[in-house]
Amino acid sequence: MSSAEDGSTKGFDRNDSRMNVPQLTTVGGAYQYLMGILLLLVVVFGLLFGGMYLGYLPF
Repeated sequence: MSSAEDGSTKGFDRNDSRMNVPQLTTVGGAYQYLMGILLLLVVVFGLLFGGMYLGYLPF
């Protein structure tokens, strides 16, 4: 049980160190960076148009 947990935490640590700052020199890093920007834009525009549709924003 403890050995499996240790392995999972090591895997998470490696993923965390890689996910903190996406490296744009690698294809995976650039793809991850673009997906993050796209997700942020979707959330921002979703909130903006949602607020306009519900009448919370004046424009």
